[in-house]
Amino acid sequence: FECSKEIIEGEHGFMELFSDNPDTGSMLDKLGEHYFLPTVTFKPYASCGGTHSTIDLMKELREKEAISIEDVKEIELDVSKIALDAAGKVEPKTGLEGKFSTYYCAAVALAEGDAGIDKFTTSKVNDQSLVSLRKKVRINVVPDSDLYFGARAVIRMKDGTEFKASTVAPKGDPTNPISYEELAEKFRGLAVNVISERNVDQLTNKIKTLEQVSDIDALLDLCSPGK
Repeated sequence: FECSKEIIEGEHGFMELFSDNPDTGSMLDKLGEHYFLPTVTFKPYASCGGTHSTIDLMKELREKEAISIEDVKEIELDVSKIALDAAGKVEPKTGLEGKFSTYYCAAVALAEGDAGIDKFTTSKVNDQSLVSLRKKVRINVVPDSDLYFGARAVIRMKDGTEFKASTVAPKGDPTNPISYEELAEKFRGLAVNVISERNVDQLTNKIKTLEQVSDIDALLDLCSPGK
């Protein structure tokens, strides 16, 4: 097909659309030396990014401490305004609303140790045990400059015991990178709903060594639900 050869820098092109005075020099500076791919953020959970640090902390405390959900008195969180603005739904009623509820995400991550796609169905969000735990979540808004998308958490038990954790960036952020194995686990949780487990296993292995794949068609065939 035909298209403009100056779609980036030409009249009515990409640069003109976004700037009155575009600078092509900055685009070419360090070309071939500096790459932005390593700065990509990966989302390990099936919810709004503003909830991810909270989920990380709940999972961390669940794994480190012997926390009985029935004995939890309160979950106190410090999050930034920007994070809570994005995910501040106090009483979610649907799976979609649950994705944008830091309250629900804290509850499900602590109770079940995960926040994958299966945790955001309408029936799960309305599970009475999770609703009860969600109502124990209290959130404080702190300056964005302190946390941005980080979080601090305190879980208070009925016997007075407190468990604390904090993070300045969620798992998957370039400063808190996710491992290939963790990323593959998320991929598996999504892909098995569409393609066979055998294909998922082969795909994760081939993608890990993508530079050694000689036949891209064979890779694409593994993505087909019918194969």
